[in-house]
Amino acid sequence: ATAAAAAAAAAAAKNASPLAASLWQWSGIFGLSLVRMGRHFEVKVIAKVWAIAADLFGASAAVSVLTPPQSVVRATRLAAQAVITRYAEIRGHVLSNYFREAMEGHEWSLLREPRHSFLVRKVVSEMSISNGQLSKVLADHRKATERRPLILTKSAMEQEMERMLAKKIQTYAPAPFNRNGVEVAILRISFKALMEIAREQRFAKFGLQQLQVDCALLSNFAQNLVDFESSSALCSLLSEALHSAMNRCVEPELMSSSMVEALCEKNG
Repeated sequence: ATAAAAAAAAAAAKNASPLAASLWQWSGIFGLSLVRMGRHFEVKVIAKVWAIAADLFGASAAVSVLTPPQSVVRATRLAAQAVITRYAEIRGHVLSNYFREAMEGHEWSLLREPRHSFLVRKVVSEMSISNGQLSKVLADHRKATERRPLILTKSAMEQEMERMLAKKIQTYAPAPFNRNGVEVAILRISFKALMEIAREQRFAKFGLQQLQVDCALLSNFAQNLVDFESSSALCSLLSEALHSAMNRCVEPELMSSSMVEALCEKNG
């Protein structure tokens, strides 16, 4: 029953109208609750029910007509994963829409020299909401770690490797059943959207530098939120967004790493 409910919820969210989808984002805690129930059924309940049925029927022929446990386990897991993946998609779309509104709400060819961030505050706010929901429902709390240093200077080979990695990233991959994996999925969707939106804008020197500062701050935020391997893939999307902006800029001149680092410290 839980598997059917989870599958129905995922299908309803996926096929919903834009208005219904906007309402679904406020039911994220409900979706995660279904995931938690599905995982509980998969790990504990199904095996226990099967054992009780076997005790009741013993070695009679009736046992052979019961649904094999593995098929039930698989159905439950797939239903729960559909819901948690949809949760990540909805949260990622919230940030994607924000990036589009923020990017289209500024004339990037007329901006002044950057002094603060345009994009980071909303991302931090939304990810704090997601982190709280995931930690509470999945009982997967973020471990306290030392803040990683901001790495801005990269060789040409490293930049090329990042561009290749960004092109290979699967945006809508299934989300795993853990906080880190879901947060990676949310940021992957939103950062990929930012990369595509940057290709539609026109930039002047200071507009490009503003995006450079924002991408550096977003990179720093991602590096301190998720594990190192996942953050590398996310940072490659931000590097590609900045590269796309450079190709759309009439004066493609980036700020020095020291100036970007100073602004990041000021706005971090």
